[in-house]
Amino acid sequence: MSPLLVTVLVAAGVLVLLLVAAAVYIVRAARSAQARLGAILRGERVLKMAGGANYSGKEGDAARLRGNGILVLSPTRILFTMWAPKVTLELPLSHVVGARVEGVFLGRAAKTLVVTYRNKAGAEESCGWVVPDADGWAKAVEENRGKQA
Repeated sequence: MSPLLVTVLVAAGVLVLLLVAAAVYIVRAARSAQARLGAILRGERVLKMAGGANYSGKEGDAARLRGNGILVLSPTRILFTMWAPKVTLELPLSHVVGARVEGVFLGRAAKTLVVTYRNKAGAEESCGWVVPDADGWAKAVEENRGKQA
C-alpha cells in the first residue's frame, strides 16, 4: 500500500470520527436546551416553536452572541434557549413593539424574524432569528403582543 493511500485513509477515518463526535455533541446540546426550556415553561402553553432557530444577534451589541437553539412563542413571552452556550433569552410580549421580516439583518443575508422591544431602560432594541416560516412567526408575534397591551 502506498504511503499516500495510507495517509488518505487515516485522514478519512479521523474525519469520520470528528463528524460522529460533532453529531453526538449537537444531539446532546439540543436535548439539554429542550430540558432547560421545559423547566422554564413549566406547562405554559406554547403557541409556536422552532427547534432549529438561529439567533442572529441584537443590534448595537458589540459582543454579538449568535447561535442555534429553540425559539418559543407563548401567550406572554418569547423564549430562546441556545444549544451552546447554555443561554436563555426572554422577551415579555408586553415589551415587544413590533415584529417584521427582513432579508438582511446585522449583515446577514437571510430571511430573518426581527423583533423590536423596549429594554429595561425604555430604549428600543431589535434582535433577530432565522427560522422556518419567518412570516408566520412575525404574524403570530404581532397578534399575541396586541393581547398584552
